[in-house]
Amino acid sequence: MDLDATVRARLEAATKGQDIAAEDKGSKAEKAIWAAVALSAGMGVAPFGINIGFFLAVSSGLVIYLGELYGYTYTKRDAAALLKHLFRSCGWSFGAYTFGLKFMAEVVKGAGVITLGGATPIGMALDAALSGAVTYAVGFTTVRYLEKNQELSADEIRAEFRARFKEGTDRLQEQARERSAELSTELSTEIRSRYETAARQLKEGTDTLRDQARQRSTEIRSRYETAVRQVRRSKPT
Repeated sequence: MDLDATVRARLEAATKGQDIAAEDKGSKAEKAIWAAVALSAGMGVAPFGINIGFFLAVSSGLVIYLGELYGYTYTKRDAAALLKHLFRSCGWSFGAYTFGLKFMAEVVKGAGVITLGGATPIGMALDAALSGAVTYAVGFTTVRYLEKNQELSADEIRAEFRARFKEGTDRLQEQARERSAELSTELSTEIRSRYETAARQLKEGTDTLRDQARQRSTEIRSRYETAVRQVRRSKPT
């Protein structure tokens, strides 16, 4: 399965049916960003899983797609350069602290970003929430960058990226809490359903055993009475 094609297909599916009219760009961009967030967070990405290679493929694919929405043509190399610019602008100390040293070191490697090979450890596992929040920040910071005709200063990029990263983290955590509550409700419903099923089966089993016992008792009493009558008949008068 082609990774870039898969990412592209997910982004297009998320924005299907919307025009690229000026007034619709923001809505379409947001839908594409959320689709990319879902991919980076590991939702429905089998058989890839969550790793640095997949994260970078999603991020670069998102940058290219957003560029098209705003009238810019980005190659994978262009997208890689913009990603490096975004991460470097947000500050090494902030990135290292927030994303982790190894993560930060890998995302700014030109060769790794472009080819997803060589120095980039494709198998390096990433935290789902972290990947999703970073993709959220990359997406909305890229939109801001494009809206300003690619003329955002490093300070503006840093401020936008940090704000969007926090926003993305908060929104993903809220979604996780809501999903947890849904799962809790589903689990509670499932447990209650199983309990009710077990109770019903137990009652049905008890009723069956009671009926069998009653029937058996009736049979024994009938046999006893028959035997008594036979004994009485056999006694000499």
